[in-house]
Amino acid sequence: EGLYHTADATLWFFHALDRYLTFTGDEDTVSTLLPKLEEIVEKHVAGTKFGIGVDPFDGLLKQGAEGYQLTWMDAKVGDWVVTPRRGKAVEINALWYNALRIMQAWQQRFKGEAAGARYAELAERARESFNRRFWNESQMCLYDVIDGDAIDTVRLRPNQIFAVSLTHPVLDMKYWRPVVSKVQDELLTPVGLRTLGPRDPDYKPR
Repeated sequence: EGLYHTADATLWFFHALDRYLTFTGDEDTVSTLLPKLEEIVEKHVAGTKFGIGVDPFDGLLKQGAEGYQLTWMDAKVGDWVVTPRRGKAVEINALWYNALRIMQAWQQRFKGEAAGARYAELAERARESFNRRFWNESQMCLYDVIDGDAIDTVRLRPNQIFAVSLTHPVLDMKYWRPVVSKVQDELLTPVGLRTLGPRDPDYKPR
């Protein structure tokens, strides 16, 4: 059996399906999948395996289980999880908000205006908490992980760019320029983005 230990793959599915619908206009496929997508949202709200679930106190999505790597930074050597990032990761919550806004639009499209209300409420709560809790005023960028290991919180990583770049950006527009500038100035290279700021003591250029 498969081991579905990932916090972001299912959320990327919403994004991929949204892009597919925009490109093809294939409403039948989305309508057929809608009940399963609704179930996915409810499982996240209720909580599921590997500590993945919405925190009822702030509406943000948390994840993490000892010995598992649940985000895309999923290197593991033996029993050593290289970047565990347990807590509330910035890109996971950007994807969560994006999925909720996509679901809001699809519910309204296929079931009527009132059907999107629950998703709008979940999305708005997540957006408010995200902007209040992830903004790092001293560094003019976003924290990578909150409510987890202290060292993960302050590290400069590229994951924050998804808070700006998805179809439905969770980040308030007033923060877009400083976040993009920070990523460009410290993480951009000719072949992509560094996964860690070069001033970090654990940064390894090779």
